Amino acid sequence: MFRTKVCYLFFFVILFFIPIHAFAYGFNTVDNSTWSKTAVRKILHTFTYGGFASDEQIERWAKQSPDVAINEILTFDALNEKLSPSQDASALHADNLQTLQEFWSSTTLDNPVDTNQQSKFSLLATNAASKKYLSTTNLQNTWLQAVSTRGINSFPHKVAFFLTNYHMAISISKTRAALMRDFYDRTLEALRQDKDLFDVLAQGASSAAVSRAYGHAFNRFNNRTGKFFGNDDFAREFHQLYFKIQGNTETDPDYHENTTIENTAWALTGMRLDRSNDFASDDINDWSIAPINFTDHAYIDGNGNSVMLYNQTWHHQNYLEILHTRISGVSAEEKIQNLARVAGYHVESLANLPVFIIDFFADDNLDEFKKNQIREAWQLTEPKSLLSFLRSYAISDIFHSETTVKFRSAFDRNLLIYNLNTVDNQENFSRAESPKAQMQIEGATVFQPAHDVFGGQTGLQAANNPNIFKDAYKRNVTKNIFLGRASSEEGPALANPWEKDWAKLIPANDDGEYEVKDVAEWLWLRFIGDDGKNLQDLERAHIHALLAQGVDLGYALDPTNPDKSYGKEELDNDAIQAILETHETSLMTLNSDDVILRRSANTRIGLAVNFITITPFTFAGEGN
Repeated sequence: MFRTKVCYLFFFVILFFIPIHAFAYGFNTVDNSTWSKTAVRKILHTFTYGGFASDEQIERWAKQSPDVAINEILTFDALNEKLSPSQDASALHADNLQTLQEFWSSTTLDNPVDTNQQSKFSLLATNAASKKYLSTTNLQNTWLQAVSTRGINSFPHKVAFFLTNYHMAISISKTRAALMRDFYDRTLEALRQDKDLFDVLAQGASSAAVSRAYGHAFNRFNNRTGKFFGNDDFAREFHQLYFKIQGNTETDPDYHENTTIENTAWALTGMRLDRSNDFASDDINDWSIAPINFTDHAYIDGNGNSVMLYNQTWHHQNYLEILHTRISGVSAEEKIQNLARVAGYHVESLANLPVFIIDFFADDNLDEFKKNQIREAWQLTEPKSLLSFLRSYAISDIFHSETTVKFRSAFDRNLLIYNLNTVDNQENFSRAESPKAQMQIEGATVFQPAHDVFGGQTGLQAANNPNIFKDAYKRNVTKNIFLGRASSEEGPALANPWEKDWAKLIPANDDGEYEVKDVAEWLWLRFIGDDGKNLQDLERAHIHALLAQGVDLGYALDPTNPDKSYGKEELDNDAIQAILETHETSLMTLNSDDVILRRSANTRIGLAVNFITITPFTFAGEGN
């Protein structure tokens, strides 16, 4: 009896002293020796396009316990002041893309967008025939501006972008701008409410954008004759793409195709869209509106005519057997909602969906050990909160592992570089350049997935495409002004001039000076996000030459013969050390009162950034 009590006492003591978060949602949380500023930067680079947190904030997070810090780093709120401090009125309009688009295209006095750039965000554009239409380009511009603006939380936008451009992927060319914006904004709002992921997917499946893109807007069922008219395209993709169910666990090979898929197509009936000219577009293709009204009802179309829709009458009105379960509901919306709960808990979905999510965000090197932990964590996550799941993974030991490798897509790499290279919103809004054109050159276009319903460009696809590295290298070498421009005077005329001021971000030493060696290390840690382990003498020599002299290493070594080819052994020894010794105490004039000297120093930082961002370490993130 005494021995039994001792055993129980020992058991409860162990439970008391083991941190609960160490086993939260099936993941093991990193230990204190791993949790550091480097670990925080890794999260920012992976989940927030770099974020805009200050060095001081990153250090504060590193000093907190991981489970406390992650709740501040990753939130689905429209605003996250610690991650992205507000600098202007944009934060007041950050709820969704439509409110941002309307604000940034307005002439209100608190609009921070340069007056020459405001038209880039307008809902409507005008074609050569002076006809107005809803602009796809301007919606794309708005998304890019949203994820690169201080005061707007980039994390929910990255997750919403994953859901609408990869997971529930559809092309804006099939939906037009209004429906795509509605699809995205409703997804963003569902995330903000921290809805169960299965409910988020059900909402997407019930959307006007998806109904139009796949064509099941015209599906109908004659309940009198029992005949179905329409296609089963989305019925198949609802299971295979949304929930990763291929039918591989069926003992009857025909059941998945002939019962589950077929009956899902019947469930997707009565989803016709109302049409109205709510945005004053001259193009009738812009008149489809959202959300879908699933009842029998009349509406007034864009020409002022009354039109009757029979979405209730045309819907299959009885229950349907799908995935060996009776799925009921008086409308397509209700049936989809009920079906999503069944599909989400299907054995294939529980095994495949969480792995797909983590593979997209964080790790292209998932082995069976990692996959099993991910599956176990997803099983234990109740409700199926994507926010809780990603938070728990972001502080896990399998994310902060030396085996983690994440190749960056053209989206991730270019946005990371762009965000970390802007000093403040004035520069971000005023300069004409954006990463949009470069991303398109590299095969990545917002709301136009490279593989249509199968999603956008992945990191692995980018890594296996030699042209992407070639195009990125060409941009950095031949257009170094893109990252190195020091003021608006070097570009097109703007109503609101700006000047680069890296001194706002880069810390000075105790004497208030900016030493080349300190600036070099700060830039490397900012853009690469490692602990400096990849910043070897060769890289330092290149960066020091650019920062101190404004020339590349070859010119710094021999100005009379800058094109001379140096062998690796020669560079690894005397030449490298000579450059490092030469600039050991070199200073930068970042805080000079002389505008010419100050701009020169900022330009040299741009040259160094050009070099850093074309190294292999920006094309892939790695573990600790």
